Amino acid sequence: MTFKSTRAGSLNSKTSMGFTVFAMPYVFAQTGFKSAFALLPLTGIALAAAVYCLLKIYYRLLYRHRIPVLTYSQMAAITFQNGPTHLREISTLLEIIVESFQFLSSYALCSIYMKFIGQHLAQFATHYQNVVVSNRLWILISLVPVFVMCLIPAFNALSLIGIILQLAAIVIAYAFHVTVDLPDMSSIETENNPFLAFALAFVLFEGFTSVIPLENKMRHPKRSVYIMPSCIVVLTAVYTTLGFLGFWKYGESVKPFLVLNFSLDSSTAQASNMLATASVLCTYPMQFNISFHAFWESLKPSRTDRSFETCLRLTLLVAPAGDGDGEPTPNIVAQDHYMERSGSCSVIDSNRYKADVKLTERKLSAKRLLKSSSVQFLLALRAHQVRLIKFYNTKPRQNFKENTLEFLIKLNITLI
Repeated sequence: MTFKSTRAGSLNSKTSMGFTVFAMPYVFAQTGFKSAFALLPLTGIALAAAVYCLLKIYYRLLYRHRIPVLTYSQMAAITFQNGPTHLREISTLLEIIVESFQFLSSYALCSIYMKFIGQHLAQFATHYQNVVVSNRLWILISLVPVFVMCLIPAFNALSLIGIILQLAAIVIAYAFHVTVDLPDMSSIETENNPFLAFALAFVLFEGFTSVIPLENKMRHPKRSVYIMPSCIVVLTAVYTTLGFLGFWKYGESVKPFLVLNFSLDSSTAQASNMLATASVLCTYPMQFNISFHAFWESLKPSRTDRSFETCLRLTLLVAPAGDGDGEPTPNIVAQDHYMERSGSCSVIDSNRYKADVKLTERKLSAKRLLKSSSVQFLLALRAHQVRLIKFYNTKPRQNFKENTLEFLIKLNITLI
């Protein structure tokens, strides 16, 4: 599969945007618009510079060692193998570490993709069937369309379709809902949290893990040295603008994903919701493929038959569905709509319900994040535990560094 150089920007933009463009208003609400305005552009510029330096180093290594393509882990291993003498011994260990974190970052994003799709399906079900069920059930249901999309190998066509659907969803959402009847800005107050802004910014710029994989698939790759950093700068401006407008409209009560704030009574809200969900479905196969290949490279299995690879793909595809929190999906907009139609609750009960749900969401947010990240981290550590022990056993323990490595491996086994 080949990509034209003119598609590099669009592919990188699609991989970078994904679901995150709909989460930017929530970032402003959690970090404060002052911190977000100051740190998001700085983070975007720093990331663009990092991508530029990464690509320059990548082509320098290709030219120096006469290698056609390299992965992230191979870049780290070759760099340290040809570096100072005291760093050559840890080149294999660094290769394992880079593979681990590449898999972790991509696979954790796949989990968020599944939750995005599941929550939007839950919103439709709550609106039309008046039922509120577990998040995990809707995430499991979303496996069906996700599995169908992963069977399509044309990632370039899916990315193009995803871009079109996402742009349509953004235009409809902001033209008919977000920019209508904006409140007074002075009435919105948030606490500035610059540390959280930095953390969320690096998570939301999810396309960093796809830079080298896309580079290896392009027909004229060297042209992307300037294209990809430029796309990141443009995306930073788009993120900041759309995030601020969404925060201005909904304030601190904004949901983690923008379209969840819309009442599905209007056709424009339904269209925006469906387009956003479809765009994320088109993005998922590329992100999943990146995480799968990172995991495959870390295993380096002796069996390469098709059945083993298919079973591994299915396992990795189903695993994020088990990472749901199991709590009912609190859909305030749909629940209020149901109460108005049934007339079973008063206005006071409705306001009390809103306050209780908002408090519950805040209490569960930290627990959900900890659970999701810890589960993914432990899975990756278990996958690489055998390789760490094998690497340690290949060399005799002769110096302090190797004794330190033995201690770290034992500590790793004890913790897991």
